[in-house]
Amino acid sequence: RKACYGVVRFIMESGAKGCEVVVSGKLRGQRAKSMKFTDGFMIHSGYPIQEYIDTAVRHVYLRQGVLGIKVKIMLPHKDDPVSDPNRYGKDGIEKLLPDV
Repeated sequence: RKACYGVVRFIMESGAKGCEVVVSGKLRGQRAKSMKFTDGFMIHSGYPIQEYIDTAVRHVYLRQGVLGIKVKIMLPHKDDPVSDPNRYGKDGIEKLLPDV
C-alpha cells in the first residue's frame, strides 16, 4: 500500500492530469483481493481514451502466487495552460497575439 501511494504521488508530480494504480492477487493472506489507488482526473469512456490515456500491465510472480499490476496515466491536454505557458496566461486565459 505504501509503495502504491508513492508511485501515485510520483506520477502526479511528473505532470500527469490523473492516474490509477490497480494491484490484484494474494496481497495478504490466502484470499485474493484487489486494491485501487487513484488521484486526479481520469476519463473511462469514449475515443479520447486512445489519445490521453497511457496504460501498462505487468505480472509479478511470487512464491505465494501471481500479482497483477495495472497502471493508467492520463496525459495532459495539448492546449493545457501548464504545458504551453506562452499561449496561456497565469489565469488560464488564451493570449491573442497580433498578426505582424
